[in-house]
Amino acid sequence: MLRTVIVKLLLPLCLTLTAATPLFAADAGKALETQKDRESYSIGYQVGQSMKADGVDVDFDKLIQGLQDAINDREPRLSTEEMRSMIVDLKKRAREAQMRKVQEQIVKNAEESEKFLEENKKKEGVKTTETGLQYKVLKEGDGISPKPEDFVKVNYRGTFIDGKEFDSSYGKGEPQKFQTDGVIKGWTEALLMMKVGSKWQLFVPPKLAYGRGGLGAQIPPNKVLIFEMELLGVERGEEAAQQSSAQAAQTPTVRKMSIRGEIGKTSNSYLIRSKKGDVLSTIYTVLNPDPRILDEFVKSEKTVPIEIRIVSGDNVDIEKIDGKKYP
Repeated sequence: MLRTVIVKLLLPLCLTLTAATPLFAADAGKALETQKDRESYSIGYQVGQSMKADGVDVDFDKLIQGLQDAINDREPRLSTEEMRSMIVDLKKRAREAQMRKVQEQIVKNAEESEKFLEENKKKEGVKTTETGLQYKVLKEGDGISPKPEDFVKVNYRGTFIDGKEFDSSYGKGEPQKFQTDGVIKGWTEALLMMKVGSKWQLFVPPKLAYGRGGLGAQIPPNKVLIFEMELLGVERGEEAAQQSSAQAAQTPTVRKMSIRGEIGKTSNSYLIRSKKGDVLSTIYTVLNPDPRILDEFVKSEKTVPIEIRIVSGDNVDIEKIDGKKYP
């Protein structure tokens, strides 16, 4: 709460620190001995992190002078109207700078992805489908293949082309279960071709993953996603529905959760991207989508409180969203 208040008082848009002055260098090694020292440092550090987001230059002497004047109830050196006008202009410039940064990233990542895919498709063992999905069979299974409505159990590890890992079932401690057509297009296409026991390496173009929009802080825009994915099992859609009904009949209580998350949309489903703080956590497939309601949240990209009922695996029914009954 303190961080939010101070950020709002300083720079409502969370601006970037781009300068360094002797003010901090001289005090850099001083021990944080008291509770007040540690609290003050914590507030300053978090505000600094927030300010390091969009690229606006600040004068530290004047920044601290403004803080001191406000805390000590001194007469401000600018009128309230002048300061309000300054902040509005600052927010506008920061927004424009951020938009330029995002557009530059979109173009740069698109060029990088195109170059990688062009070179990668020439490598031994790599196959390319009509949609542009590239894959390499590491191990061929001999089980059944899933259908779009079936549920699959997989182990996977996802990385960017530089090798940095962004997601993994191993990190979650167990294989993940989800509906075949409830994931990104590249995964759905690959799963429909795989057999149980198969292990493939996927090279998913941006258009078959999260495209120009990316996925919050987890997936930047226009990124190729590389997965090693092993198909461990398939549960037929009808069987899964029957099992869910049987379990519901036997179980007097239903598992419910209250989370905070974003609503996302794929070509044929809606997803809830659960967040812990600012970090994306579990991704759930929505079983009772109402486009009239959900599209509003997809476009706004807001993080909101959502009450859900777990049906199976990561498949959920929404009960409330943003404090309102759904649907």
